[in-house]
Amino acid sequence: MFTVYGPGVTDPMRLERLLNKPSVRQPSQVQRVLESKLEVASRTHQTASSLPSAYQVYREQERTSQSSKPLHAAQVMVSPVIFLYDEDSLEQAYEVLAHHHIRHLPLLSKATGRLVGILSDRDMCRCQCASRDARHTQSTQLKDMMEPHVLAAHPDADVRDIARVFVEKHLGAMPIVEEHELVGMLTRSDILRVVMLHLNLDVWK
Repeated sequence: MFTVYGPGVTDPMRLERLLNKPSVRQPSQVQRVLESKLEVASRTHQTASSLPSAYQVYREQERTSQSSKPLHAAQVMVSPVIFLYDEDSLEQAYEVLAHHHIRHLPLLSKATGRLVGILSDRDMCRCQCASRDARHTQSTQLKDMMEPHVLAAHPDADVRDIARVFVEKHLGAMPIVEEHELVGMLTRSDILRVVMLHLNLDVWK
């Protein structure tokens, strides 16, 4: 389950609402022929050893994919999370990002302690041109320049689903929230580490 957080916003949504649904393509003639042959083989109750090897491989892959265990966000996320409050200054954000060598900074409400926004190094770069944009100075409060709608995931969310959201929504990081409390942070770099540790890609759909 994913949730959008922000000032006055808490909107739970399922993965299907986030991702672009691919258009349904009609099966090709070759696919129809293969499917009809598989149906004939099934009706005649042939044994597995007498079926075509491609059919056996297909069934084996299907069983493997069904039995693969999901990798949850809680197993990959970084915790505890480095964060700032929405009332902190732009200067403080510069110092935190530089000191911890991170690129995304979740922002919590000073009043409620809940997630209300997120700030990235790209947002910071846009604000570096203080001479061109007099609205933002070193004392600017982060709530005046943060991204106010933040997509967050539950700790039980499948990492594969989060990776798909990263790609389709062009995100670089996602806060992990449980019962409105920030419990972790997951970035593209964390996803890449998972790929490095699972070179056989058995965790991917």
